[in-house]
Amino acid sequence: GSVHLFERSGASWEERTELVAADVGVGDEFGSRVALAPEHLVVGARGHDHLGLDDTGGVWVFHRTGGAWFEEAELVPEDAEMGDQLGAGVATDSRTVLAGAPTAETPAFNSGAAYTFVRGDGGAWLQATKLVASDAQTSDSFGRAVALGCDTALVGAPGSDVGLLDTGAAYVYTVPHGWVTSLCLAEPNSSGEAAHIAATGSVSVALDELALEASGCPPFQPALFFYGRETNPMPFGPGWLCVSPFHPGLIRLLPIVTTDAGGAVARPLELAGLPPGGPIEPGTSWVFQLWCRDPAAGGTRSALSDGVRVGFCD
Repeated sequence: GSVHLFERSGASWEERTELVAADVGVGDEFGSRVALAPEHLVVGARGHDHLGLDDTGGVWVFHRTGGAWFEEAELVPEDAEMGDQLGAGVATDSRTVLAGAPTAETPAFNSGAAYTFVRGDGGAWLQATKLVASDAQTSDSFGRAVALGCDTALVGAPGSDVGLLDTGAAYVYTVPHGWVTSLCLAEPNSSGEAAHIAATGSVSVALDELALEASGCPPFQPALFFYGRETNPMPFGPGWLCVSPFHPGLIRLLPIVTTDAGGAVARPLELAGLPPGGPIEPGTSWVFQLWCRDPAAGGTRSALSDGVRVGFCD
Protein backbone atom coordinates (compact mmCIF):
# COMPACT_ATOMS: atom_id res chain seq x y z
CA GLY A 1 0.00 0.00 0.00
CA SER A 2 0.90 3.67 -0.26
CA VAL A 3 -0.52 7.11 0.42
CA HIS A 4 -0.93 9.77 -2.27
CA LEU A 5 -1.08 13.43 -1.25
CA PHE A 6 -3.03 15.96 -3.29
CA GLU A 7 -3.15 19.74 -2.93
CA ARG A 8 -5.85 22.04 -4.20
CA SER A 9 -4.77 24.36 -6.98
CA GLY A 10 -7.54 26.70 -8.00
CA ALA A 11 -10.56 24.59 -8.89
CA SER A 12 -8.58 21.36 -9.32
CA TRP A 13 -6.51 18.96 -7.23
CA GLU A 14 -2.90 18.09 -8.10
CA GLU A 15 -0.95 15.09 -6.84
CA ARG A 16 2.18 16.20 -4.96
CA THR A 17 3.80 13.02 -3.66
CA GLU A 18 3.44 9.34 -2.83
CA LEU A 19 4.45 8.08 0.62
CA VAL A 20 5.54 4.56 1.57
CA ALA A 21 6.93 3.52 4.96
CA ALA A 22 10.48 2.20 5.05
CA ASP A 23 9.60 -1.28 6.31
CA VAL A 24 6.16 -2.08 4.88
CA GLY A 25 5.60 -5.63 3.63
CA VAL A 26 3.15 -7.91 1.91
CA GLY A 27 -0.35 -7.65 3.36
CA ASP A 28 0.36 -4.63 5.57
CA GLU A 29 -2.54 -2.59 4.13
CA PHE A 30 -0.51 0.59 4.58
CA GLY A 31 -2.88 3.50 3.99
CA SER A 32 -6.05 1.70 5.04
CA ARG A 33 -6.50 4.53 7.58
CA VAL A 34 -5.11 8.07 7.42
CA ALA A 35 -5.37 11.25 9.48
CA LEU A 36 -4.07 14.68 8.47
CA ALA A 37 -3.06 17.68 10.59
CA PRO A 38 -1.34 20.94 9.51
CA GLU A 39 2.19 19.59 10.09
CA HIS A 40 1.73 15.81 10.32
CA LEU A 41 0.22 12.89 8.49
CA VAL A 42 -0.58 9.63 10.32
CA VAL A 43 -0.99 6.38 8.41
CA GLY A 44 -2.31 3.07 9.72
CA ALA A 45 -1.34 -0.40 8.48
CA ARG A 46 -3.39 -2.89 10.44
CA GLY A 47 -1.82 -5.92 8.72
CA HIS A 48 1.80 -4.99 9.51
CA ASP A 49 3.94 -7.69 11.14
CA HIS A 50 6.10 -6.28 13.93
CA LEU A 51 9.13 -8.28 15.04
CA GLY A 52 7.80 -11.39 13.33
CA LEU A 53 4.37 -11.22 14.98
CA ASP A 54 1.55 -11.45 12.41
CA ASP A 55 -0.91 -8.58 12.13
CA THR A 56 0.24 -6.62 15.17
CA GLY A 57 -0.43 -3.59 13.01
CA GLY A 58 1.51 -0.38 12.72
CA VAL A 59 1.19 3.39 12.68
CA TRP A 60 3.57 5.78 10.91
CA VAL A 61 3.94 9.52 11.39
CA PHE A 62 5.14 11.76 8.54
CA HIS A 63 6.25 15.36 9.15
CA ARG A 64 6.08 18.15 6.59
CA THR A 65 9.24 20.26 6.35
CA GLY A 66 9.78 22.88 3.67
CA GLY A 67 6.95 21.52 1.53
CA ALA A 68 8.29 17.94 1.60
CA TRP A 69 7.08 15.01 3.71
CA PHE A 70 9.49 12.83 5.71
CA GLU A 71 8.89 9.72 7.81
CA GLU A 72 9.28 10.82 11.43
CA ALA A 73 8.36 7.75 13.48
CA GLU A 74 6.78 4.33 13.60
CA LEU A 75 4.54 3.98 16.65
CA VAL A 76 4.41 0.64 18.47
CA PRO A 77 2.64 0.03 21.82
CA GLU A 78 4.71 -1.32 24.68
CA ASP A 79 2.49 -4.42 24.87
CA ALA A 80 2.01 -5.08 21.14
CA GLU A 81 0.87 -8.63 20.40
CA MET A 82 0.04 -10.80 17.42
CA GLY A 83 -3.30 -9.97 15.82
CA ASP A 84 -3.87 -6.60 17.54
CA GLN A 85 -4.35 -4.77 14.20
CA LEU A 86 -3.04 -1.46 15.50
CA GLY A 87 -3.84 1.30 13.04
CA ALA A 88 -7.34 0.13 12.14
CA GLY A 89 -8.36 3.57 13.41
CA VAL A 90 -6.11 6.68 13.61
CA ALA A 91 -6.53 10.34 14.54
CA THR A 92 -4.11 13.19 15.20
CA ASP A 93 -3.81 16.89 16.00
CA SER A 94 -0.05 17.09 15.27
CA ARG A 95 1.07 16.71 18.90
CA THR A 96 -0.99 13.65 19.85
CA VAL A 97 -1.82 10.47 17.93
CA LEU A 98 -4.73 8.20 18.87
CA ALA A 99 -4.55 4.70 17.38
CA GLY A 100 -7.03 1.84 17.69
CA ALA A 101 -6.20 -1.86 17.98
CA PRO A 102 -9.68 -3.43 17.72
CA THR A 103 -8.63 -7.06 17.97
CA ALA A 104 -6.34 -6.68 20.97
CA GLU A 105 -7.26 -9.17 23.69
CA THR A 106 -7.53 -6.79 26.65
CA PRO A 107 -9.12 -8.36 28.57
CA ALA A 108 -11.29 -10.53 26.32
CA PHE A 109 -10.92 -12.00 22.82
CA ASN A 110 -11.07 -9.17 20.24
CA SER A 111 -12.34 -6.73 22.87
CA GLY A 112 -9.90 -4.10 21.58
CA ALA A 113 -7.82 -1.22 22.90
CA ALA A 114 -6.65 2.26 21.88
CA TYR A 115 -3.38 4.06 22.53
CA THR A 116 -2.29 7.69 22.68
CA PHE A 117 1.20 8.81 21.70
CA VAL A 118 2.58 12.29 22.42
CA ARG A 119 5.29 14.17 20.52
CA GLY A 120 7.99 15.72 22.69
CA ASP A 121 9.83 18.96 21.92
CA GLY A 122 12.73 17.00 20.45
CA GLY A 123 10.43 15.31 17.94
CA ALA A 124 10.37 11.91 19.66
CA TRP A 125 7.01 10.15 20.03
CA LEU A 126 6.24 8.37 23.31
CA GLN A 127 3.28 6.25 24.39
CA ALA A 128 1.17 8.22 26.86
CA THR A 129 -1.91 6.11 27.67
CA LYS A 130 -3.67 2.85 26.89
CA LEU A 131 -7.47 3.02 26.75
CA VAL A 132 -9.69 0.00 27.43
CA ALA A 133 -13.47 -0.02 27.86
CA SER A 134 -14.53 -0.47 31.48
CA ASP A 135 -17.19 -2.99 30.36
CA ALA A 136 -15.11 -4.70 27.66
CA GLN A 137 -16.53 -7.92 26.27
CA THR A 138 -15.55 -10.46 23.60
CA SER A 139 -15.61 -9.08 20.01
CA ASP A 140 -16.43 -5.48 20.97
CA SER A 141 -13.80 -4.25 18.45
CA PHE A 142 -13.07 -1.23 20.65
CA GLY A 143 -10.76 1.02 18.61
CA ARG A 144 -12.20 0.22 15.18
CA ALA A 145 -12.88 3.96 14.79
CA VAL A 146 -11.31 6.83 16.72
CA ALA A 147 -11.44 10.63 16.85
CA LEU A 148 -9.36 13.19 18.72
CA GLY A 149 -10.09 16.76 19.73
CA CYS A 150 -7.78 18.69 22.05
CA ASP A 151 -7.79 16.64 25.26
CA THR A 152 -10.81 14.48 24.35
CA ALA A 153 -10.61 11.05 22.74
CA LEU A 154 -13.60 9.28 21.19
CA VAL A 155 -13.31 5.52 20.62
CA GLY A 156 -15.87 3.42 18.77
CA ALA A 157 -16.72 -0.20 19.59
CA PRO A 158 -19.09 -1.40 16.83
CA GLY A 159 -19.35 -4.92 18.25
CA SER A 160 -20.42 -3.87 21.73
CA ASP A 161 -23.63 -5.46 22.98
CA VAL A 162 -25.62 -2.67 24.60
CA GLY A 163 -28.93 -4.37 25.25
CA LEU A 164 -28.87 -6.03 21.83
CA LEU A 165 -26.24 -7.97 19.88
CA ASP A 166 -23.70 -5.71 18.10
CA THR A 167 -25.61 -2.50 18.73
CA GLY A 168 -22.27 -0.75 19.18
CA ALA A 169 -21.08 1.97 21.52
CA ALA A 170 -18.75 4.97 21.65
CA TYR A 171 -16.57 5.90 24.63
CA VAL A 172 -15.38 9.40 25.53
CA TYR A 173 -12.12 9.95 27.46
CA THR A 174 -10.11 12.87 28.71
CA VAL A 175 -6.52 12.10 27.79
CA PRO A 176 -3.16 13.77 28.54
CA HIS A 177 -2.32 15.86 25.50
CA GLY A 178 1.24 16.94 26.33
CA TRP A 179 0.57 20.47 25.09
CA VAL A 180 2.22 22.43 27.89
CA THR A 181 5.92 21.80 28.49
CA SER A 182 8.34 23.82 30.65
CA LEU A 183 11.59 24.90 29.03
CA CYS A 184 14.91 26.40 30.10
CA LEU A 185 15.79 27.43 33.64
CA ALA A 186 15.43 30.84 35.26
CA GLU A 187 18.09 32.30 37.53
CA PRO A 188 17.16 33.89 40.90
CA ASN A 189 16.56 37.64 40.70
CA SER A 190 16.75 40.33 43.39
CA SER A 191 13.55 38.99 44.99
CA GLY A 192 15.49 35.85 45.90
CA GLU A 193 13.32 33.74 43.61
CA ALA A 194 13.49 32.61 40.00
CA ALA A 195 10.64 33.87 37.84
CA HIS A 196 8.34 31.09 36.65
CA ILE A 197 5.81 31.23 33.79
CA ALA A 198 2.76 29.00 33.39
CA ALA A 199 -0.05 28.60 30.87
CA THR A 200 -3.50 27.87 32.28
CA GLY A 201 -6.87 27.15 30.72
CA SER A 202 -7.81 25.48 27.46
CA VAL A 203 -5.39 25.13 24.54
CA SER A 204 -8.33 25.20 22.12
CA VAL A 205 -8.07 28.01 19.57
CA ALA A 206 -11.87 28.07 19.22
CA LEU A 207 -12.43 28.55 22.96
CA ASP A 208 -9.63 31.15 23.28
CA GLU A 209 -9.42 30.73 27.06
CA LEU A 210 -5.67 30.40 27.58
CA ALA A 211 -4.01 32.72 30.10
CA LEU A 212 -0.35 33.37 30.91
CA GLU A 213 0.75 33.67 34.53
CA ALA A 214 4.13 34.40 36.09
CA SER A 215 5.44 34.52 39.66
CA GLY A 216 8.75 35.11 41.42
CA CYS A 217 9.42 38.52 39.87
CA PRO A 218 10.45 41.69 41.74
CA PRO A 219 7.31 43.47 43.04
CA PHE A 220 5.72 46.51 41.40
CA GLN A 221 7.87 46.35 38.27
CA PRO A 222 7.00 46.59 34.56
CA ALA A 223 6.87 43.26 32.78
CA LEU A 224 6.29 42.02 29.26
CA PHE A 225 5.19 38.62 27.97
CA PHE A 226 6.63 37.60 24.60
CA TYR A 227 6.61 34.51 22.39
CA GLY A 228 7.96 32.82 19.26
CA ARG A 229 7.84 29.58 17.29
CA GLU A 230 11.29 28.20 18.13
CA THR A 231 13.49 27.77 21.18
CA ASN A 232 17.25 28.33 21.12
CA PRO A 233 18.37 29.04 24.72
CA MET A 234 21.12 31.63 24.99
CA PRO A 235 22.50 33.68 27.92
CA PHE A 236 20.84 37.04 28.42
CA GLY A 237 21.81 39.13 31.43
CA PRO A 238 21.48 37.01 34.56
CA GLY A 239 19.20 34.47 32.90
CA TRP A 240 18.39 32.64 29.68
CA LEU A 241 16.49 33.75 26.62
CA CYS A 242 14.38 30.68 25.76
CA VAL A 243 12.54 32.09 22.75
CA SER A 244 14.72 32.16 19.67
CA PRO A 245 15.27 35.74 18.40
CA PHE A 246 15.68 34.38 14.87
CA HIS A 247 12.98 33.73 12.27
CA PRO A 248 10.20 34.48 12.91
CA GLY A 249 11.75 36.21 15.94
CA LEU A 250 10.35 37.54 19.21
CA ILE A 251 6.76 38.73 19.24
CA ARG A 252 5.82 41.10 22.06
CA LEU A 253 2.46 40.86 23.83
CA LEU A 254 1.61 44.49 24.48
CA PRO A 255 0.67 46.36 26.58
CA ILE A 256 3.33 46.20 29.28
CA VAL A 257 1.91 44.93 32.59
CA THR A 258 3.01 45.47 36.21
CA THR A 259 3.83 42.83 38.80
CA ASP A 260 1.88 42.92 42.07
CA ALA A 261 3.16 43.08 45.66
CA GLY A 262 3.98 39.38 45.54
CA GLY A 263 5.86 39.62 42.26
CA ALA A 264 3.12 37.93 40.24
CA VAL A 265 1.47 39.00 36.98
CA ALA A 266 -1.06 37.51 34.58
CA ARG A 267 -2.85 38.26 31.32
CA PRO A 268 -5.22 36.47 28.94
CA LEU A 269 -3.64 35.52 25.63
CA GLU A 270 -6.60 36.80 23.55
CA LEU A 271 -5.84 35.16 20.23
CA ALA A 272 -7.95 37.57 18.19
CA GLY A 273 -5.80 40.51 19.27
CA LEU A 274 -2.35 39.05 18.59
CA PRO A 275 0.10 41.22 16.62
CA PRO A 276 0.87 40.65 12.90
CA GLY A 277 3.41 37.89 12.36
CA GLY A 278 2.23 35.91 15.34
CA PRO A 279 -1.15 34.33 14.52
CA ILE A 280 -1.74 31.12 16.45
CA GLU A 281 -3.47 28.30 14.58
CA PRO A 282 -4.56 24.78 15.51
CA GLY A 283 -1.78 22.24 15.20
CA THR A 284 1.03 24.73 15.91
CA SER A 285 3.14 25.16 19.04
CA TRP A 286 4.66 28.35 20.49
CA VAL A 287 7.14 29.22 23.23
CA PHE A 288 6.21 31.89 25.81
CA GLN A 289 8.42 33.77 28.29
CA LEU A 290 8.32 36.84 30.57
CA TRP A 291 10.73 39.77 30.87
CA CYS A 292 10.52 41.99 33.96
CA ARG A 293 12.45 45.01 35.21
CA ASP A 294 14.81 44.33 38.13
CA PRO A 295 16.39 47.65 39.25
CA ALA A 296 18.35 45.97 42.07
CA ALA A 297 20.11 43.66 39.62
CA GLY A 298 23.30 44.52 37.80
CA GLY A 299 23.97 44.40 34.08
CA THR A 300 20.74 44.61 32.13
CA ARG A 301 18.74 45.46 35.30
CA SER A 302 16.15 42.93 34.22
CA ALA A 303 15.11 39.33 34.79
CA LEU A 304 13.73 36.56 32.62
CA SER A 305 11.39 33.74 33.56
CA ASP A 306 11.78 30.18 32.39
CA GLY A 307 9.86 29.28 29.22
CA VAL A 308 6.77 27.28 28.42
CA ARG A 309 5.85 25.66 25.11
CA VAL A 310 2.14 25.41 24.32
CA GLY A 311 0.67 23.35 21.49
CA PHE A 312 -2.73 24.48 20.23
CA CYS A 313 -5.64 22.52 18.81
CA ASP A 314 -9.04 23.28 17.28
